[in-house]
Amino acid sequence: MLENDVALYGEGNESVLQVPFFNERLGDELVVTVYAKGHYGDEPLDEVIYGGHAFKGSMIAIDGGDYVIRYFTRRDIIAISEFEDMVKSARQLSSWSMA
Repeated sequence: MLENDVALYGEGNESVLQVPFFNERLGDELVVTVYAKGHYGDEPLDEVIYGGHAFKGSMIAIDGGDYVIRYFTRRDIIAISEFEDMVKSARQLSSWSMA
């Protein structure tokens, strides 16, 4: 279920779109964030990062052409059913505008 607190920060190439989805059955949230490459500096792409001191959970940032699509959840992102299909769809993005 899409939550009500969808947010768009900044303008133009500095825009950051954040969309949280909540799964009531699992009691878990998946947060999808889309932003221009370089907005958060250099970050690893296409590799799962597991939390430590900074956050609990796991995330992956996918190369989407001019944009990066980041998925974050409190669960092990690899264990999410059909998550790989979401990643494949994100890879198909090349260049698009959030305007």
